[in-house]
Amino acid sequence: MVATLAALIGSLVAIGAAVWFAADARRRRAPAPRAGAIDLCCGLLTLGFMTLHLAAVVGHILTGRGFGSEARFAYDFQFFWLILLGVVISLPGLVFVMQARRITAGDVTAWKRALWASGALLVLSVPLVPRDAIALNTALLATINLVSLWAARKQFRGMTSVNQLGEPIE
Repeated sequence: MVATLAALIGSLVAIGAAVWFAADARRRRAPAPRAGAIDLCCGLLTLGFMTLHLAAVVGHILTGRGFGSEARFAYDFQFFWLILLGVVISLPGLVFVMQARRITAGDVTAWKRALWASGALLVLSVPLVPRDAIALNTALLATINLVSLWAARKQFRGMTSVNQLGEPIE
Protein backbone atom coordinates (compact mmCIF):
# COMPACT_ATOMS: atom_id res chain seq x y z
CA MET A 1 0.00 0.00 0.00
CA VAL A 2 2.76 2.45 0.93
CA ALA A 3 4.78 1.53 -2.18
CA THR A 4 1.74 2.04 -4.40
CA LEU A 5 1.09 5.45 -2.87
CA ALA A 6 4.76 6.41 -3.23
CA ALA A 7 4.71 5.29 -6.90
CA LEU A 8 1.57 7.34 -7.56
CA ILE A 9 2.98 10.45 -5.89
CA GLY A 10 6.32 10.01 -7.66
CA SER A 11 4.57 9.61 -11.03
CA LEU A 12 2.51 12.75 -10.48
CA VAL A 13 5.61 14.71 -9.47
CA ALA A 14 7.51 13.50 -12.56
CA ILE A 15 4.64 14.42 -14.88
CA GLY A 16 4.21 17.81 -13.20
CA ALA A 17 7.93 18.52 -13.44
CA ALA A 18 7.92 17.60 -17.15
CA VAL A 19 4.93 19.86 -17.87
CA TRP A 20 6.59 22.76 -16.02
CA PHE A 21 9.86 22.03 -17.82
CA ALA A 22 8.16 22.05 -21.24
CA ALA A 23 6.35 25.31 -20.48
CA ASP A 24 9.61 26.92 -19.38
CA ALA A 25 11.37 25.65 -22.53
CA ARG A 26 8.61 27.09 -24.73
CA ARG A 27 8.89 30.42 -22.91
CA ARG A 28 12.63 30.42 -23.66
CA ARG A 29 11.84 29.46 -27.27
CA ALA A 30 13.99 26.34 -27.04
CA PRO A 31 14.20 24.28 -30.25
CA ALA A 32 13.16 20.91 -28.76
CA PRO A 33 10.88 21.44 -25.70
CA ARG A 34 8.85 18.23 -26.10
CA ALA A 35 11.85 15.94 -26.49
CA GLY A 36 13.51 17.44 -23.40
CA ALA A 37 10.33 17.23 -21.32
CA ILE A 38 9.68 13.60 -22.25
CA ASP A 39 13.33 12.80 -21.55
CA LEU A 40 13.05 14.45 -18.11
CA CYS A 41 9.80 12.63 -17.30
CA CYS A 42 11.19 9.23 -18.34
CA GLY A 43 14.33 9.88 -16.30
CA LEU A 44 12.45 10.89 -13.18
CA LEU A 45 10.10 7.91 -13.45
CA THR A 46 13.00 5.50 -13.97
CA LEU A 47 14.82 6.91 -10.96
CA GLY A 48 11.60 6.74 -8.93
CA PHE A 49 10.98 3.10 -9.82
CA MET A 50 14.55 2.14 -8.99
CA THR A 51 14.40 4.06 -5.70
CA LEU A 52 11.32 2.03 -4.75
CA HIS A 53 13.09 -1.16 -5.84
CA LEU A 54 16.16 -0.40 -3.75
CA ALA A 55 14.02 0.61 -0.77
CA ALA A 56 12.19 -2.72 -0.94
CA VAL A 57 15.44 -4.68 -1.16
CA VAL A 58 17.04 -2.77 1.71
CA GLY A 59 13.77 -3.18 3.63
CA HIS A 60 14.49 -6.91 3.71
CA ILE A 61 17.72 -6.16 5.59
CA LEU A 62 16.01 -3.93 8.13
CA THR A 63 13.18 -6.37 8.83
CA GLY A 64 15.41 -9.45 8.73
CA ARG A 65 13.15 -11.20 6.21
CA GLY A 66 14.69 -13.28 3.45
CA PHE A 67 13.94 -13.28 -0.25
CA GLY A 68 11.54 -15.81 -1.71
CA SER A 69 10.88 -18.65 0.70
CA GLU A 70 13.76 -17.90 3.06
CA ALA A 71 12.74 -17.04 6.62
CA ARG A 72 15.80 -14.93 7.46
CA PHE A 73 17.93 -12.47 5.56
CA ALA A 74 21.26 -13.75 4.29
CA TYR A 75 23.79 -11.86 2.22
CA ASP A 76 23.92 -13.93 -0.93
CA PHE A 77 24.11 -13.59 -4.69
CA GLN A 78 20.41 -12.80 -5.03
CA PHE A 79 20.68 -9.83 -2.66
CA PHE A 80 23.84 -8.60 -4.40
CA TRP A 81 22.20 -9.00 -7.82
CA LEU A 82 19.08 -7.05 -6.79
CA ILE A 83 21.16 -4.14 -5.45
CA LEU A 84 23.42 -4.14 -8.51
CA LEU A 85 20.45 -4.27 -10.86
CA GLY A 86 18.77 -1.32 -9.13
CA VAL A 87 21.92 0.79 -9.37
CA VAL A 88 22.70 -0.13 -12.99
CA ILE A 89 19.15 0.55 -14.21
CA SER A 90 19.21 3.90 -12.38
CA LEU A 91 22.17 5.10 -14.47
CA PRO A 92 20.26 5.64 -17.75
CA GLY A 93 17.55 7.46 -15.78
CA LEU A 94 20.22 9.72 -14.33
CA VAL A 95 21.56 10.39 -17.84
CA PHE A 96 18.05 11.33 -18.99
CA VAL A 97 17.63 13.84 -16.19
CA MET A 98 21.10 15.31 -16.66
CA GLN A 99 20.69 15.78 -20.43
CA ALA A 100 17.09 17.07 -20.52
CA ARG A 101 17.91 20.80 -20.37
CA ARG A 102 20.60 20.50 -23.02
CA ILE A 103 18.23 18.54 -25.27
CA THR A 104 15.70 21.37 -25.15
CA ALA A 105 18.51 23.75 -26.14
CA GLY A 106 19.19 21.64 -29.23
CA ASP A 107 22.48 20.10 -28.13
CA VAL A 108 23.21 17.20 -30.48
CA THR A 109 25.68 15.62 -28.02
CA ALA A 110 23.03 15.50 -25.27
CA TRP A 111 20.56 14.04 -27.78
CA LYS A 112 23.03 11.26 -28.66
CA ARG A 113 23.75 10.53 -25.00
CA ALA A 114 20.04 10.25 -24.19
CA LEU A 115 19.52 8.08 -27.27
CA TRP A 116 22.30 5.68 -26.19
CA ALA A 117 21.01 5.65 -22.60
CA SER A 118 17.51 4.78 -23.88
CA GLY A 119 18.91 1.91 -25.89
CA ALA A 120 20.91 0.68 -22.91
CA LEU A 121 17.85 0.84 -20.65
CA LEU A 122 15.83 -1.11 -23.20
CA VAL A 123 18.57 -3.76 -23.52
CA LEU A 124 18.76 -4.06 -19.72
CA SER A 125 15.00 -4.17 -19.13
CA VAL A 126 13.57 -6.41 -21.87
CA PRO A 127 15.33 -9.64 -20.74
CA LEU A 128 14.02 -9.08 -17.20
CA VAL A 129 10.33 -8.91 -18.22
CA PRO A 130 9.71 -12.71 -18.09
CA ARG A 131 11.31 -12.86 -14.62
CA ASP A 132 9.62 -9.75 -13.22
CA ALA A 133 6.80 -7.92 -14.97
CA ILE A 134 7.83 -4.67 -13.23
CA ALA A 135 10.73 -4.48 -15.71
CA LEU A 136 8.07 -3.73 -18.32
CA ASN A 137 7.80 -0.25 -16.76
CA THR A 138 11.40 0.68 -17.49
CA ALA A 139 11.28 -1.00 -20.91
CA LEU A 140 8.21 1.08 -21.76
CA LEU A 141 9.88 4.28 -20.53
CA ALA A 142 12.97 3.53 -22.64
CA THR A 143 10.78 2.92 -25.68
CA ILE A 144 8.83 6.15 -25.15
CA ASN A 145 12.08 8.09 -24.82
CA LEU A 146 13.58 6.44 -27.91
CA VAL A 147 10.50 7.25 -30.00
CA SER A 148 10.45 10.84 -28.72
CA LEU A 149 14.13 11.38 -29.46
CA TRP A 150 13.83 9.73 -32.86
CA ALA A 151 10.82 11.90 -33.74
CA ALA A 152 12.79 15.03 -32.80
CA ARG A 153 15.86 14.05 -34.83
CA LYS A 154 15.20 16.68 -37.52
CA GLN A 155 15.45 19.43 -34.90
CA PHE A 156 19.03 18.35 -34.17
CA ARG A 157 20.30 18.29 -37.75
CA GLY A 158 22.95 20.93 -38.31
CA MET A 159 23.05 21.75 -34.60
CA THR A 160 26.27 21.88 -32.64
CA SER A 161 27.02 21.17 -29.02
CA VAL A 162 26.01 23.91 -26.58
CA ASN A 163 27.20 24.90 -23.12
CA GLN A 164 25.03 25.17 -19.98
CA LEU A 165 23.76 28.60 -21.08
CA GLY A 166 22.60 27.28 -24.45
CA GLU A 167 25.40 29.00 -26.36
CA PRO A 168 27.20 27.08 -29.16
CA ILE A 169 30.57 25.59 -28.33
CA GLU A 170 33.28 26.37 -30.89
